[in-house]
This record gives sequence, C-alpha cells and structure tokens, in this order.
Amino acid sequence: MRRRFGSLLRRYLPFTRSVMLGAVQYRFRFIFWILFEFLYVIIAYFLWKGVYEARAVAEGVTYDLVTIGGYGFAMMILYVFLEKIVGSLTALAAENFIDDDIHGGNIALRLIKPIDYRAQLFAQALGYAAVSAIIFASAFAIGMLVVSRFVALPFIADVPSILFGIVSILFGGVIFFLTSFLFGMIIFFTLNSFGMWQLKGAIERLLAGGLIPIALFPDWLKGISDLLPFAQTRYVPITFFLGQYNGDIPSALAALAVQAIWIAIMYAASTLAWKGAVRRVVVSGG
Repeated sequence: MRRRFGSLLRRYLPFTRSVMLGAVQYRFRFIFWILFEFLYVIIAYFLWKGVYEARAVAEGVTYDLVTIGGYGFAMMILYVFLEKIVGSLTALAAENFIDDDIHGGNIALRLIKPIDYRAQLFAQALGYAAVSAIIFASAFAIGMLVVSRFVALPFIADVPSILFGIVSILFGGVIFFLTSFLFGMIIFFTLNSFGMWQLKGAIERLLAGGLIPIALFPDWLKGISDLLPFAQTRYVPITFFLGQYNGDIPSALAALAVQAIWIAIMYAASTLAWKGAVRRVVVSGG
C-alpha cells in the first residue's frame, strides 16, 4: 500500500508542482484578483448593512437586532468572509486545463500516456488551488480577524464542528473537481468553452451560496439547489463553521454522508462522460 501511494505521488506530483510554479509567475494577477475580491467584500458589507438598517427602521429596532433568514448582521458578514475562504479552498477547477489540452492539440498525447487523465487533471487543479488557497484563504482570514475588531463576528463553532468542517471542505473540493471535469467534457463536443464557463460560473455562484446564503432562497430555488451538487462545494462546509451543527453530531455526519453520496454520483457521471468524450476526440490546433 505504501509503495503504491509513493508511486502515485511520483507519477502525479510533478503535475501539481509545475502548475504551482507556473501560477506563482503570475503573482501580479493574484494581487489584482485579491484587490478585486476585497472590493467585493467591502461592497457586500455596506450593502448588507443598508439592508439590515432598512429592516431595523421598519421594525423599530437597531440593525444589530435584526435577523434575516436566521442571519444577524454580524453572522452575515462572517458568512461573506467564510464564503471567500472556503471558496478558495475548494475551487479545484479542471475545465481550463481540458480546454488548453484540446485547443493546444495535446489531448491525443495525454491519452496515450500511461497515466489516468482525470487523476492528472486533479493533480493540476490541486496545484493551482493550493496557490490560490495560500494567497486568498490567508488574506481573507487576516481580513476577517481585522473586521472582528470592529464587528463582533460570532465565532461560535465548537471543536467537532470545525473538524467536521475541514472534512466537509475536502469533500467539497472533490465534488467541485468532479463537477468541473464533467462540464469540461462538453468541450469535446462543442469546442467552444467560453459560453459554457460563463453559464456554469453563474449557476455555480448562485446555487453554491456565493451571492447570498441558501437559507435566504425561496422554497422553489432551495429545491433546485438540493437537486444539484453546487451547494455541497461551499455552502455546506460554511454551515459547519457557522456553528449550525454545534452539539448535533448525527446531523453533522448526515451532512457529510450526503457529500459522500454526491462524490459517488459525480464520479460515476464523470466516468460515463469521459468514456463518451474519448470516442469523439477532435484535436484542433495541433
């Protein structure tokens, strides 16, 4: 078992390392990306503050006493930061690498090599996500701690919830990758990825709780979210760190079980899609 694990590391770790080295070379892009994301956090802060203040005026109370969908203002701001942190930790995207291989004419070479293409993509996605996580997760964690000096952010998650949350992040990353891989297979049939990425990004951002917590969705949209895997990549891990499973280990384990089921479903779906895509490989540009 140890030899097999070591063999896998030697086979796929170079892909992770090469992507990490390549990503570091574009450090200015990460800097501007961080600035843009922090601008989003600032806008979200004042937007939610305005919403809570308007509700407070309507209810005749101070805005810090208002709750919307079970979220007080401080918890909502904590959610905004956690969404950015968890999102950077689980964003194991594969479709960009698939697109490069197809349009760069390298897909045929990838297929004849004695390696599993999906495992290679996972190693590459892991490398990019590792750099992104180090930069973004640390930056937003520091930002969250700074904001906590001015807003009493409710860090109420107990130790079991935090540990379960870490496992949930790992599961969420795998689900994100398998979903990304499945969408990436569409490129084999369309050879046009831009529109697909835009559609996937918009759907994913909404249904993963990237814009607002899913708890604030209307019932019909919650139903759609429950039928798709996107919420499992961000929203579910976030709920652990918000303390929603404090003292309720059975419910926490049930949430992790749902993620595990989604991993099995998406693995099977991506395997079938991959087999279909290989039959219709069209190499362009190489």
